Amino acid sequence: MKYTLRTTIGKSVCALAISILMLTPALLITPQLYAQTGNATLILAQTGQAPGEGLIPGLSTSYYDLAVVSEVFLGLAMRNDTVVKSMLPALADGTVANPGWSVDSTYKIWTVHIRQGVNWHDGVCCVNATDVKFTFDSLQNAGLAAPVESFLTGIIGGPNNETIVDPYTVKFTLPAPYAYFVQNVLTTGIVPYHVLHTRPYNSTSGVDWLHSAFNTGVNPSSSDPGPIGTGPYKWVGYDVTTSTVHLTRNDNYFDFPVRGKSDLVAKGEFNVKDYYVKNIVGSDAAITALKNGEVNVLDNNYNLGTTPSFLSDWGMDNLAIYDGFGVQEMGVNMNHPVIGTGVQTPACQAIPSCANGSNPSLAESYATDIRKAISYATPRNQIINSLLSGYGNPAITTPVVGNPNTNTSLTEGFNTNLKPYKYSLALANQSLVAAGYTLPTAKGGLVSLRTYT
Repeated sequence: MKYTLRTTIGKSVCALAISILMLTPALLITPQLYAQTGNATLILAQTGQAPGEGLIPGLSTSYYDLAVVSEVFLGLAMRNDTVVKSMLPALADGTVANPGWSVDSTYKIWTVHIRQGVNWHDGVCCVNATDVKFTFDSLQNAGLAAPVESFLTGIIGGPNNETIVDPYTVKFTLPAPYAYFVQNVLTTGIVPYHVLHTRPYNSTSGVDWLHSAFNTGVNPSSSDPGPIGTGPYKWVGYDVTTSTVHLTRNDNYFDFPVRGKSDLVAKGEFNVKDYYVKNIVGSDAAITALKNGEVNVLDNNYNLGTTPSFLSDWGMDNLAIYDGFGVQEMGVNMNHPVIGTGVQTPACQAIPSCANGSNPSLAESYATDIRKAISYATPRNQIINSLLSGYGNPAITTPVVGNPNTNTSLTEGFNTNLKPYKYSLALANQSLVAAGYTLPTAKGGLVSLRTYT
């Protein structure tokens, strides 16, 4: 049985592999949107607010902020998608086959060449090594207290490990090899030195990073502008009353081999001129707004799989269905003497060397039997069909996520050879017997487990 160990408040907790991967009707699209080309308007409705935690990359952990931040800011690298998963050079120079980053034979020294001639949204030229070092220096600064501070510092080792080699080259000297440097570090959104370098990280007397219009989007001015990046969309404004962000297409978006301006235009993927992100609370209100043409797209967190009649009326041609990252799971206290360590299972108690704790691996095997029994006894497909109208898949484990039905990995490391536990009360019974429990012989009996708190 696969599980993920976690630590919470002194207790060892595992996520039992009784997971359900959400196959979500994530995007509900109005039919008229398809007919628009060149200067279309797209209004996305979300269950949560953006700006929420903030608009500066690295200062927000909010899913909802991503709908805005990912369009305004770019990193040195970007992911192609969740299926191909190839890494594309964006602000880094080069092509997919020959990207502008390299690592030495020790796998600790990364050299990144920056694409030249990329303007910021305010017209200032150009993104350079100073911007890159400034971004990573700031996110590792304790004064800013960014949520990613410890993560980046643990990988990079601190600002002294970043060196400007020339105006368009930065070298990162890591304290230890890190295999996902490109995926997890170079994808960090780069912020403009010329806008933020005079602004304090924290201040009690002036506007700091956290409270600036650059981060909140509220009341921007010439001295405190809204967010300025290099991405395909530029900041226009935020309507606090309607909780709506307005972005407009960056017609000066730069070219790079894949997903740059020319590539997007050639594929017909750069037709939206004005992009709005609107917070609408509740699926009923969101559905009404969609039907009335007030919004064009509903995000997956409205859980519209629970509204089968609406989905049927709306039509499959207007749904975008894909494997989502949402997972429902059970948690288990791995210090529990029955289901965690197994020392209080009947089978262990019957063996002196197990009962006295001198054979922990044997005790753990009996706890594993109980966890298997729970997993076998969980009707995943019934849950999916009854509660999610079929929009889900039995899952394996988290945080590594994939679809075992299609052998598709959504996150790196998912073993596509693994299959979910099937629903089988017979196998559940066998596992309980293996742990030393005597099952009732008549229907309607109960298996009693003592619990400890």
